[in-house]
Amino acid sequence: MATRFLIGSLFVSGLFLGCACSKTVTIESLLQEMSDRKQLTYLPEPKFTLRQASSYNRETVAPGNRAWFANADMSYFVRVENKKNRREFVLFDQEGPGAVVRWWMTFWRAEKGIIRVYLDNDSIPEIEGPPFDVISGQLLAPAPFSQSVPEAAPLNERGHNLYLPIPFSDHIKITYECDSLREQDKHYYPDVFYNICYREYEKGTKVKTFSLRGLQEAKPELDRARELLLSDLSGGRIEKSFDQTVLPGDSLVLIINDPGSAISFLSLKIDSRNPEQALRSTVLSVEFDGEQTVWVPVGEFFGTGYIMFPHKTWVNQTSTEGAMKASWIMPYREQCRLSYINFGKDTIRLTGETGLSEYTWKTGSMYFGTSWHEYHHIKTRNEQNWFFDINFVNIKGKGCYIGDQVTLFNMAETWWGEGDEKIFVDGEKFPSSIGTGSEDYYGYAFGHPEPFSHPFISEPTGAGNFVPGMTVNMRHRSLDAIPFGSSISSNIELWHWASTCINYAMTACFYVQFPFEINIKPDIEGVQRRVATAKENFYEEDSLCFSIETYARKGTVKVAIAQIFCLDGDRSGNIVRIENAIIEAIEKGAEIVAFPESSILGWVNPDAHTRAFSIPGPDSEHLCALAKKYKVFISIGLDEKEGDKLFDSAILIDDEGSILLKHRKINTLDELMSPPYTKGEKIEAINTRLGRIGVMICADSFQEDLLIRMKAQRPDWVIIPYGWAANETDWPVHGKELLRVVQHVAGALNCPVIGTDLVGEISHGPWRGMVYGGQSVAVDRHAKVLATGQDRDKDIVVFEVTY
Repeated sequence: MATRFLIGSLFVSGLFLGCACSKTVTIESLLQEMSDRKQLTYLPEPKFTLRQASSYNRETVAPGNRAWFANADMSYFVRVENKKNRREFVLFDQEGPGAVVRWWMTFWRAEKGIIRVYLDNDSIPEIEGPPFDVISGQLLAPAPFSQSVPEAAPLNERGHNLYLPIPFSDHIKITYECDSLREQDKHYYPDVFYNICYREYEKGTKVKTFSLRGLQEAKPELDRARELLLSDLSGGRIEKSFDQTVLPGDSLVLIINDPGSAISFLSLKIDSRNPEQALRSTVLSVEFDGEQTVWVPVGEFFGTGYIMFPHKTWVNQTSTEGAMKASWIMPYREQCRLSYINFGKDTIRLTGETGLSEYTWKTGSMYFGTSWHEYHHIKTRNEQNWFFDINFVNIKGKGCYIGDQVTLFNMAETWWGEGDEKIFVDGEKFPSSIGTGSEDYYGYAFGHPEPFSHPFISEPTGAGNFVPGMTVNMRHRSLDAIPFGSSISSNIELWHWASTCINYAMTACFYVQFPFEINIKPDIEGVQRRVATAKENFYEEDSLCFSIETYARKGTVKVAIAQIFCLDGDRSGNIVRIENAIIEAIEKGAEIVAFPESSILGWVNPDAHTRAFSIPGPDSEHLCALAKKYKVFISIGLDEKEGDKLFDSAILIDDEGSILLKHRKINTLDELMSPPYTKGEKIEAINTRLGRIGVMICADSFQEDLLIRMKAQRPDWVIIPYGWAANETDWPVHGKELLRVVQHVAGALNCPVIGTDLVGEISHGPWRGMVYGGQSVAVDRHAKVLATGQDRDKDIVVFEVTY
């Protein structure tokens, strides 16, 4: 479900400085832009479209078949030219005006060759030399403009990166001469991989074409930009300092009322008895001018995942001692509200600073934003046993995409990252950015696990690249930021060599103008989950794994209220009625069938002391068999015997016939049963492929303390079996009281609630002769009624729950 951010117009009148008709793009202007974080906060002028040329497999044409995930993304070229008794393989051929702004390459046994760059249709190349010299060997510019990573890997297995901008006025052609290349199976071997990001400026934009002489003249600007890109992250004008203890569920809130400024520096250190969990469960939330645009775990925001690894980029930095810094420019017009929220179970201590810098709000100004979510325990093959795309973020509106990060935990002893990025801009049918592999997108090559840092790319840890463990990859964009005028969809393939189960958390960073819409909502459940720090504790909290189709369905489930007639003590007859209800429910498309309280022996039936079974036991095993037979989830209340104790219980069974959760009623209304039911203790919700489901029973829903405990479980939705009874003359009015209770629970828990009541008459105990009146009810998180059962008659109602 999309989260919508809408406010009124925030623009002030005035002329945005610079325009395509007057500003000339030069090496110097691009270097200035590259090293100026503030420049990212404005819509780009002159306007441009960011595109990428790459060696992606040309069988990748359109979604809908397996070729969309074709691998072998190497040695695909635009064409082959023969000149002066040599073959030149054309990597890139583009009309101007434009600029190459990020160039990555690697090779496998094809690195002995010559790169040539022809500009403005000149037959003589302006740039010429061996690829390692040209791209990463600092023939043109020093590091970090020309650099290979990771340095601990062999030279021919590194990712080679050129961030030196190459502007061109009329035309550019990049070729590669390599005698070892031979045609085979419609492309060439051995392997040449390349990604070339370039700007396509509007026609009429003035661009001064790159030249080696011009590069020499630009040396002062090159040196200045290099110093800025490699300098320590500065604090600006420190506005807020803090040192505060934050309890579970509490927040540290900083409110900044300083118009004419932008946040330009954040530092943070967390002290916790569980520092890994604190990095994931502590969330940075930021509201600019009343609208939340940032919601991200602090470990992701500062670039270290959930284990502290030292690294340093242009915008974030961490150390093994726990110090974290960030220098994104985050402008606002009137006010900023910054919160560090503790979603964890432990008390934490936060120390840090917030710095400001001067900022002029203009017509083209944008707000900083992030999104974060995790594909938790995701299977690396879909239900057709193939690969698939996963989504960083979809945004509707106007803005600029400025980078992303993955934090994953691999569970196989092999490589996880063959997947190509696929970024669609402004509704295009084929992505303007499509690449050659996950590590290529993040600047390195061949899955090398050695850590590295660079202003725009970083791998703080690659521990999980080929063995079980955590890996963090990030990419920050400056000149290669992606403007969008109406929408952007950023995706990457999950293309793992093994069929396994992994965790894959995704952070995206962007600037946007209001109003805009985003598809990623705060993933509270995700930040509360226990993080995996070793293979041994990956399944410690939850053994389920989910297909991508399950994630695609997540948010909607078809539920059946099974309001059945129950004859006290008629075990065999009630079981028949239960099976008949299941058959009717699945014929109507139900994925889960919710039955009432004590559905087999009847509520407050003292015979249950001698007739109830244990769980597991004959009754629950029969129900599990029905769930497996009909491939449906079942929630049902039934009496449970354990030694001399009798519990009023409810179980949740999955469609494989396994009991996922057992709840024992806590508020047992002792005066109505002799001897009374034994009270339960636990309140629990559990992750399933139908969402995170909580179970309570009838009178449990009357107690506020139990509702508070259930809310702490963060359920997506809650099922409550009821035995809602009253005198015959009190019906149907008494059904309104059941509705009131269920609506109150939904409001307290902020999630949908399904309450299923029995139909029939109580034949034992103090309430003998009272009537179960049906009128079961389901409501959404806003307490709006989704479905109701009939008054005093059996009913099977199927409806959709969205969560």
